[in-house]
Order: sequence, then C-alpha cells, then structure tokens
Amino acid sequence: ISMFLPLVIIPMYFFVRKGEMPLKKLIVNILIILVAYCAVVVPWMFRNEKVSGVFGIAGEKSLNLFQYYVPEFLSYKRGISADEGRNILMNDLIRETGPLLPGDIASLKYAPIEERIALGYIKSDIFGYAKFHLIKTVPFFLSSGLKNMFTYYNDAVGYEAFPTNGGNLTSLLSQGRVNDFLSELRVQPFVTLEQIYWAIISILSVISLVVARGENRKFVFVCVALVLYYALLT
Repeated sequence: ISMFLPLVIIPMYFFVRKGEMPLKKLIVNILIILVAYCAVVVPWMFRNEKVSGVFGIAGEKSLNLFQYYVPEFLSYKRGISADEGRNILMNDLIRETGPLLPGDIASLKYAPIEERIALGYIKSDIFGYAKFHLIKTVPFFLSSGLKNMFTYYNDAVGYEAFPTNGGNLTSLLSQGRVNDFLSELRVQPFVTLEQIYWAIISILSVISLVVARGENRKFVFVCVALVLYYALLT
C-alpha cells in the first residue's frame, strides 16, 4: 500500500513548502526525493523482471484486486459469497494461463493478467464499484483494537470469554438490514463504544479542515489526506 506514497507525498511537499523557499530549490528537493526513492525501487524492479518477466515492484496491488476487492464486489452485487466471487475470477485466470500451482496466484508473473481480469469487472460497472468501495472504506475508520484483543484472548483460552460480533456491519447496512446491524452492535458494548469514539475522532478531523486557520490549515490538510490515502487503498 505504501508503494504509491510518492504520488501523494510529493504534491503535499510542494503544497506545504511553496512560498517558503525559491521555486528552484523546491524543484531540486523534489528531485532528491525522487532519486532516493528510485535508487531503492528501480533495481528491485529490474530484479523482478529478470526473475518473473514483469517489470514491477510487487504483485500485492494486483493480488488485492483479484483476491479481495473484486470478489467482495461480486458478492455485494450478485448476492453470492466472496469465495464464489473468487472462483469466478480464478476460472477466468485458468482459462488464460492453464493449470496453476497454489503459489502461482501470488507470483508477480501472473499479476498483469490478474489485474486485467479484475479491472474488467470494475470497468463494467464503474459507478457501482465506486459506491461499493466507499461503503467498504467505512470499517477503516471504525477498526477496533479491543475486538482484536478479545478475539486473540478467546483463541488463547479456547472458549468465548468475551463475545464479539462476527457480522459484516457494512454489508448489513448496504443490504438495508438495520435490525441485524443494531443487534450486532449490542453483542459487545465495549467494542461499540470504541467504534463510536473513532467515529467522533474521524468527524473532528474533517471539522479541523474547516476551523484550522493560517499556516496550520495546510498541515491539517496533509494529515487528513494521508489518512484518506490509507483508508481508500486499504
């Protein structure tokens, strides 16, 4: 997810520093950032091309689209399970590549094909996918550390010492199942209270964009933009 950060950080750096230094020095600094990034990344990309035949950083971007984003979208759109959605994409992949070994799906060698197949489903319903992606971004802002702790503890002791909700809250809301959604919230009040806390923090961060003044405003914008970057890509 961090591999695309220069596309965000460089415009941010320009936005924050313009007016504070001569344009020539600003451009030189941006070039230094790019050279430092490329010095690490480009040799790795050449190595990947030699090993897999694909000039790229990593296959995670394509794999996430192929294994998670689009199968979940098909599940949401067609009323099927995410595993059924994955099977649809896997069948498309096997038709193009022939039989695959279990580890092949994560190989950079097949990443371009996986990405093309996944993007085909997104392009067929761009607005539907955009709506789905925004809905599925909500959990990023409500992720519960308490829920993770309770889950790990339950696994360690071998029984459900702390009940935790297992339903997909965004799916319940998107399907209009409000009663089921409220029932899930009542399963573990401490987790629900934590999620309310994070919702308030997120709302306050947006409000900060409005109320911040002077020099502070651009730094607030940078911080909020970084959070949104990770939210949308995660």
